[in-house]
Formats: sequence, structure tokens, C-alpha cells
Amino acid sequence: MTVSLEKVFFNYILENKKYFILVQPFFFKNSEIQFVYKVVQEYMVKGDVKKPTPKQILDMISLEDKDNLITKSILKSILDVDLGEYDDEHFIQPKFNGWVLRNRIKVGTVDIIDETRNFSDNCDFDEACESANKIREIAD
Repeated sequence: MTVSLEKVFFNYILENKKYFILVQPFFFKNSEIQFVYKVVQEYMVKGDVKKPTPKQILDMISLEDKDNLITKSILKSILDVDLGEYDDEHFIQPKFNGWVLRNRIKVGTVDIIDETRNFSDNCDFDEACESANKIREIAD
């Protein structure tokens, strides 16, 4: 995954609020995008809020960024993506959906492994069924 594609995905999510629930900050490999996304995501999932302006995002970042890692120029480079330059249907959506699915599979796999580690050697049928149902929910 390239940084430029992560910037496209960040801006795509910013334009499509429904994805803030599906996409977790750690999906982004670039630490700067990850940090900015986390701050914006926390704001966006609060309820019926409007898409923040670049100025508002800068202010939100400034409040959270105690080490001043995200400069104006870094934020500008993250937000300065024109989605109109990309084919939404044949480029952005397939790559974005694949990226989300891969990351969700990774998370689900780890959760399933954790659940199987919790198996007791002497569990009864009901406990085994309960664990199977948890694993089924994770897979779904």
C-alpha cells in the first residue's frame, strides 16, 4: 500500500461518512495519516456531524498532537487529494473495498485465534457451542 493511495482512501472516507465505522486507524500504515484519521474518526462517529473543514481538522489535530508531529504542510499533503482525478467505480471502490476486506479479515483472524485459545480442555457442549457462535459472529 502506497502513501498516495492511503491519502486517496482517507479523502474517500472523508467524503463517505459511513466508512468511519468500518475503517479503523490501524488500517493505515502511514503513521501521520493514521494519527489524523484517528482524530477525525473520533469526531465523525459522535453522531450527526458535518464533514470538518481543513481548518477545523487542523485545530482538532493541534489539540491532540502534543508532540507537534503533524505540521500544516503534512496535513495539507494528506487533504490535498482531488478524488475527481480518479475513476471512482473502477479504481477507488475496488481497491478501497479490497483494502477494507483484507484488514477486516486480519482483525477477524486474530480475534478467532484469541477465542480458540480460550477453549477449556474440559468444557461441556454448551460452552463449546457458545465459543462456536462467537467465532461465527467474528467471521460474519
